[in-house]
Amino acid sequence: MAKLINPTFNLFLYYLKDGVNTLSADRPQTYKSFLQTAIQTSVKSLNPTVSQQELETDLKRFLKSVYLGELSSFEFSGYLGETYSVSGSYNYFPIDDSEGLLFKVAIQGKFEGAELADCLEKIHGIEPDDRSVAGKLGQTWTISGWVENASKEELERLATQAYKNLLDRGWQYQETGQFLGGTVFEFWRSSPEIWENIEQSSHAVVIFYPNAKAVETAAEFSESWKSLFCHRNKILSAYAESRELKQKMLREFNRMSPSIEQIYNLELAELKAALKKNVAVLSDFVENIHSLERQQNAIEVSLHNYEKYANYIQGKAERGFQVSNDFKFLQGFGDMVKLKYQRQIEKDYASVRPCLDILENLIMTIRGIVEIEQAERDRAFQNFVGIAGFGFGTAIVVAASSPSWIDGFADATPIAPSGSNLLLVLSLSVLGGGIGAAFGWMAISTFRPKRLPSGGDRS
Repeated sequence: MAKLINPTFNLFLYYLKDGVNTLSADRPQTYKSFLQTAIQTSVKSLNPTVSQQELETDLKRFLKSVYLGELSSFEFSGYLGETYSVSGSYNYFPIDDSEGLLFKVAIQGKFEGAELADCLEKIHGIEPDDRSVAGKLGQTWTISGWVENASKEELERLATQAYKNLLDRGWQYQETGQFLGGTVFEFWRSSPEIWENIEQSSHAVVIFYPNAKAVETAAEFSESWKSLFCHRNKILSAYAESRELKQKMLREFNRMSPSIEQIYNLELAELKAALKKNVAVLSDFVENIHSLERQQNAIEVSLHNYEKYANYIQGKAERGFQVSNDFKFLQGFGDMVKLKYQRQIEKDYASVRPCLDILENLIMTIRGIVEIEQAERDRAFQNFVGIAGFGFGTAIVVAASSPSWIDGFADATPIAPSGSNLLLVLSLSVLGGGIGAAFGWMAISTFRPKRLPSGGDRS
């Protein structure tokens, strides 16, 4: 049975930097708390007798460098259980508009079967848990070591076992290759298809080198692998975000479709509410389309960088070392991004862009109807004021002219009761006002523009 000699386990974690997109305001404190907890757990698990004061001093130095965005490393050592000698580190590194954390554990010994499973279970117990950290782009595990005189089938069984023990579940998809004479296995999980909905924590690359010299040589490529994995995870993150954006926009548009059919049956207050709501929807829709464009651009940029590092790794390995190499698994990912991811986003954009036009037209239609309804209501009020003005003016004229004929009426009817003059004036004023209002209504009805169809008559 194949034995894995002096294995190294690397967990690459990638995040958006603070201030990129819309990370929460408390993210820096959350990230700091995550690092403190992760490092203290790892160190104390491997070395329970470590000086608390020394640990806090080193941790404070490390966190300060992280806060400043500088390259920083926190190293530790101890024993995994009581058996395996371990050296490890946490390495923080900024990379373009993102930042990364490398959790590294190197173990001395030869491992197979139950020994390897036990070792990986213990590593599982000290690995950082970053579920509380916002802005995660993705992660990649690498498992590497030296394996002597093993067949291809034995190597695949060993790689499969290591993946399952470390990630708790078996792989669904794999690619194979060669690097510096060693055998490479790339594993991941996704559903319902090979490159759809890739599980963020499922990616792992297992490299079994043929000898100790190859392991030493591989260290020269560590920075390039780190950058390559970063851009791979950024591509996957951007594509996943683009798919969510498309579904979100389609759900919102479908939810608004009834409004398109019902707007001609709404009252003015309902139309105003619909206008306000749809303006907010349109604003979100426009922002989501812009976000889709940003994800498209992010994939384009990250793919360029991914291919740059893949070509660099391949060129350096083939030029400087006379050993077998096969990097089709790296090239295959880049080809897939071009043929599937980029084309899919182009299709998504083409499918949602007409929805934006429909929403804009809907808002313009509602705004037009609101303006018409409001104008008609304003005109009705103006008509009322005009009619009332005719009546009120007529009543004033009647009342103002009353002294000239009221006195004559009083002389002609000496037996009229007290106060009858006032009552007569009021009555005649009301009658005059009513007649004036009637004339005003007829005049306005005759000369005003024809009214537009009411809400119930729209077609």
